[in-house]
This record gives sequence, structure tokens and C-alpha cells, in this order.
Amino acid sequence: MRSATARGRVYRRCGCRDQRDKQLGSRCPRLPDEPDHGTWTFAVDLPSPAHRRRTVRRGGFPTQNDASEALRRLVASDGDGFFADPNQTVGDYLTAWLQAKAMTLKPTTMARYHAYVQADLIPALGHIKLDDLGYAHIAAFVRNQFAHGRGPVTVHRILATLSSALGEAVKHHRLDRNPARP
Repeated sequence: MRSATARGRVYRRCGCRDQRDKQLGSRCPRLPDEPDHGTWTFAVDLPSPAHRRRTVRRGGFPTQNDASEALRRLVASDGDGFFADPNQTVGDYLTAWLQAKAMTLKPTTMARYHAYVQADLIPALGHIKLDDLGYAHIAAFVRNQFAHGRGPVTVHRILATLSSALGEAVKHHRLDRNPARP
């Protein structure tokens, strides 16, 4: 039921509660007998700048392989200095991307990127999980921008900003492909 990788562990747990209304988690007696009961979760300790243990737990995976793959991606991204949280939203990713780019971009470029991200991209796409972002979301965003009177040049620049951010995610193996790439 429980497996360990080089770093971290994968296990099954559920939301059943005992008589005192405490969650049973991985101690549920139904887990060994019922393969469809509960969901798969992973936990891993990652280093932190303050030299304190930082445990990352993510659950809700339907299969052990899904949880193991998410754990593998998280551990690999941590080695690259890039955090691949499977629950990370587009808004969280874009905010972190802007912070990382602040040291390498010209101030005017940074100001424009910041404006596009904060005023356009995060309100429209920020709630979507980064792993779930697809072409359909971006196409709907573009149609909405044109419907609200945005010009083609402005929309193109917003998309170029999004494509640049997602291109970094592909480069760091955070995403398999860039859905904003033309």
C-alpha cells in the first residue's frame, strides 16, 4: 500500500472519520480490502533556506502511478531550483516567473510584463491549474479580449508575455509543451 522513492513516499488515505470525528487517513481499515476506497497521496521533505524541514504533501490522485509521477516531477524540479507543485495555478506560476525575471529584464520590459500579468492574465487565467492550461483556455481568453475592444497588437503582446512564461516552464521541465506557442 505504501511505496517509497529515493525521496518522499506515496501512500493511500481516505476521509473516513472515527467516533471522535477525527480523520482516519491512512489508518482506515477499509483501505487494504477495498482498492477503490480513498485516494493516493505523496509526501516529501524539501530543503529550505532556513535549514528547517519543509514537508510538501499533495493528495487526491486516482492512482499510485499518478501520485508517483507527481512526486517525481516535484523532486526533479526542486533539483533544478524550480518548484513543480501539481496544484500550482497559472497565477501563482506567473507571479513566481515575474519575480525570477525581475533581475534579468530591463525596467521598461519588466513594467510591461507586470502590467500584462497583473491586469490581464491573472484575472482571466490565474485560477486554472498550470498543468491543466490548454489551447482552449487561451483561445477563449483571446476572443474575450477582442470582444472587449482590445487591439490586435495589445493582444499579441499579452500572448507573447504568456508564451515567454510558459516557454520557461517547458525549459525547466515543468510543462511538456507550451500551449501559448503560436
